[in-house]
Amino acid sequence: AVLLALLLLLPAALSAQRYTCASPDGRNVITFDVGDSLRLSLARGGAAILRSSTIGLSIEGEEFFGARSAVRAAATRGADTLLRPEVRQKSALIRDRYNELTLEFVQPFSVTLRAFDDGIAYRFSTRLAGERNVAGEVAQFAFPESSVVTFPEEESFQSHNERTYLHLPIGEIGPERFCSTPALVSVPGGIRAVITESDLDDYPGVWL
Repeated sequence: AVLLALLLLLPAALSAQRYTCASPDGRNVITFDVGDSLRLSLARGGAAILRSSTIGLSIEGEEFFGARSAVRAAATRGADTLLRPEVRQKSALIRDRYNELTLEFVQPFSVTLRAFDDGIAYRFSTRLAGERNVAGEVAQFAFPESSVVTFPEEESFQSHNERTYLHLPIGEIGPERFCSTPALVSVPGGIRAVITESDLDDYPGVWL
């Protein structure tokens, strides 16, 4: 899956841990807190883009990945390569430059965080044998209250993804409303954040 126990009684599982991952240019900084839940936040140039937001993953037949989890190993790496897309659109070459933090948990899963100069990404991976079904996912995005969202509102889960984009204050979108991706959020200070997905395989996609 994209970005979340057998040893929950260990002291490490009961104390909060904090990790950070910064983009190569240092402007985007992900803060990742591990405690009773998994929470990430994002600042760009010191300004809050995402406030503390919960993520998690539920695999059929397994405990929820993201509740009272304990990190057993952390690894970092950087990358700076060129991608050549099969179908050239804006560019024949795309620079793929990021810093990465991978947290491996006592439970059979890991979370990989990537900080790019122009965005962030996260992905869940599991160490489970065989094929498994994703039963549910928690993916919260807590933007500042005065943000405005360009919202491709949907009326059902059957969609051609050709919706009219509504421009709404984020506070006007109640829990009964939902949209497909991508969705664009205009954050105070002139930042525009797009929520989307990448590299999907055998996964139904996210609705917001």
